[in-house]
Amino acid sequence: MFMHSASGLGRWQQAALAAGIGAVYLLGWSAPAPAVEAEAEDQKPVVFLQVGAYAHYTKDDEDERDGPPLVSAIEWLKPNRVYYGLSLFNNSFGQFSQFAYIGKEFPLPRFHEHLRARVAAGIVHGYKDEHEDDLPLNYKGFAPGIVPSLVFKKNGRALDVIFLSNAAIMLMVGIDL
Repeated sequence: MFMHSASGLGRWQQAALAAGIGAVYLLGWSAPAPAVEAEAEDQKPVVFLQVGAYAHYTKDDEDERDGPPLVSAIEWLKPNRVYYGLSLFNNSFGQFSQFAYIGKEFPLPRFHEHLRARVAAGIVHGYKDEHEDDLPLNYKGFAPGIVPSLVFKKNGRALDVIFLSNAAIMLMVGIDL
């Protein structure tokens, strides 16, 4: 869960990001959503629900991975762009894991009005037994985690590209509730 800088994206990751942003437009995500993004300070917080759509692992250790990385997350987004969340997932070793976090998002209007960089920090739980050492600073299944991502969000719908250290890149889709 410890993340490295996103500036070292390879060709595959750049293509995946471009394809994802293009898919947002092609899927017609400009239609009104149940909850519109909170842009002004006087607006209320928003509950945001995400599910994992795809994960690509940088290491070719398929024999070590056990099952799909089932991922879901729920977040509470405040108008000041601070968010709190809980992600429930099967880690790449098939162990049920959790990530409780707080984060901040940063608009990137120089690139696109709906593009945002995000960073979340919190506690990861669930990397146990023979996989305890696969997560730095792990103590009895608990470890700190930092997760950066790029998000394209429009009309309450989002595509999130999450960088999971040097281990994986994940695509998630989400909607404001």
